[in-house]
Amino acid sequence: MPANPGPIEGLPVWQRLHGVQFHKCELQLIKDKGIGLVATEQLSLVADEEGFKNDRPLLTVPRGLALSAEAVREYANVDNRFRELLHATGHETARGKIMLYLLVHLVRSRQTPSDSYRVAASPWTDYIKYLERDGLLPSMWSEQERNLLQGTSLEQAVAAKRNSLSQEFDELCEKTKQLDFWNELFWEQRKISFEDWALVDAWYRSRCLELPSSGDAMVPSIDMANHSYDPEAYYDEDSDGDIEILLRPGYSVDPGKEVTISYGKLKRASEMLFSYGFIDRAYSTDEMTLMVRSFEDDPLSRAKEHIFGGMPTVQLRRTDGVLNWHSPFLHLMCLNEEDGLDFRILQDNEGGRQLRMFWQDEDVTERAADFEALTQEHALCPVFRLRAVSILLQQMVDQLHRLKRPPEDEDGDPIHVAASDLRPVCVQAAATLKEIEGSLLEATVAALEKEQQDLLADERVKAYLGSMEDDPMETAPSNAANEDVDFS
Repeated sequence: MPANPGPIEGLPVWQRLHGVQFHKCELQLIKDKGIGLVATEQLSLVADEEGFKNDRPLLTVPRGLALSAEAVREYANVDNRFRELLHATGHETARGKIMLYLLVHLVRSRQTPSDSYRVAASPWTDYIKYLERDGLLPSMWSEQERNLLQGTSLEQAVAAKRNSLSQEFDELCEKTKQLDFWNELFWEQRKISFEDWALVDAWYRSRCLELPSSGDAMVPSIDMANHSYDPEAYYDEDSDGDIEILLRPGYSVDPGKEVTISYGKLKRASEMLFSYGFIDRAYSTDEMTLMVRSFEDDPLSRAKEHIFGGMPTVQLRRTDGVLNWHSPFLHLMCLNEEDGLDFRILQDNEGGRQLRMFWQDEDVTERAADFEALTQEHALCPVFRLRAVSILLQQMVDQLHRLKRPPEDEDGDPIHVAASDLRPVCVQAAATLKEIEGSLLEATVAALEKEQQDLLADERVKAYLGSMEDDPMETAPSNAANEDVDFS
């Protein structure tokens, strides 16, 4: 695991050296929150006859310190070796550029004057030493800590994130081993590891701001201000492009109290934990997103997934005590050929072949996410709805049972973890997420059970079920020709 950050006592020296200015506030250690911005004098912004005025920013960071995609390109222009690295890895996104820069300067921050293959320093070389390295984002939790997330919406999300990071790291390894300087520094000297790549990803996700002129960027010192959905301050750029923290009109802060900013709009509890490493229960939205499992024996499942294109998910949301769910793929998944769903291989104008999807003989390939609406006028609409509700109900019951059970391995055997192997902050975060999502799942199950009973009482559903000898939930047999086509 990466080492702990440097002591905060050295940070003011770095700030003065690089022109970071504070006014009536400073960065301090805050209990249970790490570093935060704290008022050193009374702060207030009240209106006079000319309105509200901010006479001076609480914090000002020179634009040259902001780490953006453009700043990385400028660094590459003056550092030939980094330019070679950037070109070889092919990173085109702001995330890719910034993560590579952070990784290089993470390595540089660990080097000593006697090290060969030294990386050119920048202001970020020393600033990185003060960044959190305890890995509080779930993507950096230990395997034992990640087991605490079983049954939550983050279980698959974190596994997918780590798998994606692993693929990126392997690709980085492959491409940089062809470059003598970086091969020696990264691999032969063993200066980096997968956990380092996960760390710089965590820094980027949890600390990146969206600036009006620079886009996504990390801003030293401002990225240490903590979040609130009712913040006392906000960040902005001045006419010179410097980044500021300004007090919000009508707000005041007593000396010794924290000054917060907003990281963005209301988010799900899982999203907050995934991106920032904490959950603010008072301001989290009551919703979650889960994967929907396709029928294992549906011969059209691959064709449906191919045409649908997106992730097969269900979104659950509770607003003012009312539960709603939304799952475009589920409405498609529940249909079969007997209902009027058909897949055909057609030749396009260029002589190639395309898979097309038809509903009631109408080409609806471009409307794969609209089947809830497409089936509204069908005589069997409540039957289709019953299928979707019944399938979702069973999956939500399974999810709720998994969430409430102790962690298990792939074979279903209990995982025994010693309390000493778990950080209390991770245990508490996982417990909070399970409590929030468990409550939502329980409400979803109750709502689906009621909807299922209401649909079973529908006359059209009764007539359909009475005419069927087989279970109406069973997937109808498919044309054998569809089974032979590769839809992947």
